[in-house]
Amino acid sequence: MKTYLDGMKDVLDIGFDHADRTGVGRRSVFGRQYRFDLQKGFPLVTTKKVNIKNIIIETLWFLSGSQRALDLEEQGVNIWKQWTPTAADAKDFIEKIHEDFDAWGHLASGKEEFAASIGATSWDTVESTIRSRIGTIGPLYGAVWRGNYDIGNGKKAPDQIKALIRGLKNNPFHSRHCVTAWIPHLLPVAGYSPVENVLMGRGALAPCHCFFQCFVTPPEKEGGALQLSLNINIRSSDTPIGQPYNIAQYAMLLMMLAQVTNMVPHELIVTVGDQHVYTDQIDLAYEQITREPKELPVLLLNPDVNNIDDFKLEDFELLGYDPHPFIKYPVAT
Repeated sequence: MKTYLDGMKDVLDIGFDHADRTGVGRRSVFGRQYRFDLQKGFPLVTTKKVNIKNIIIETLWFLSGSQRALDLEEQGVNIWKQWTPTAADAKDFIEKIHEDFDAWGHLASGKEEFAASIGATSWDTVESTIRSRIGTIGPLYGAVWRGNYDIGNGKKAPDQIKALIRGLKNNPFHSRHCVTAWIPHLLPVAGYSPVENVLMGRGALAPCHCFFQCFVTPPEKEGGALQLSLNINIRSSDTPIGQPYNIAQYAMLLMMLAQVTNMVPHELIVTVGDQHVYTDQIDLAYEQITREPKELPVLLLNPDVNNIDDFKLEDFELLGYDPHPFIKYPVAT
């Protein structure tokens, strides 16, 4: 994982400091790419401890297509908690609408139009529609992958993961093995908090890891299996916290896709747009880049699973992970 540390050092040494959405401020560079050969080990950062259990649980949750973050919290994973609306948030939001409906004029010209803009059937159902979104993060990531959002007339969007697997099996050398989480009309509205956006039927955040594409190459030896690679495009990457997590998450997803399509995992390519370190993370990041990377661990998947929807937490085993101590980086929200 030296390539990851080199990328972090690049941000620290030549990045430019600027204000950002969170108010914390950050140091950024633009346009970086990292490559990991999965035959040489599982790309899990060793210069600080990373919680692989959380990565597995969230990835399986994405693949379930759920919007319900409470499903994660019930398994002890609270990474989405601060962006998940509570009953109190819904109550405050409903009161805000009733007290000053004119504040929503940029979204709709009248009450019925506003109701339609948040996915309610009428103004009379606005409150129940808002309350139905308590405990969710809106149509984001897995829900978009699996088409678990309404596209009108009661219809759901296409299941992109099912289409991806079907394409890999039936036409492996095609150039359209793509999955997107970036749906413009589901993006959060600027000026409103993440929880308010969820209550309006949008994603809590704009997706950071927003698009991935798979690519198949012939076997290395005659009679061998096809090789599957994956390129993930990350629009905005928190280098100390989010990037190690996403690298491991998509390496795991690549391994799962390879197994259910009878291929072998080859290369994970991570393409990053805005790569940054938040201002309050800089000192800790300098500490991390002084640590020497250790040998990569191995991730084993239960070989009996041949359906992407059948994987469970117990189907994954991480061997040989001996990281440096955990670094508690602050999270910018």
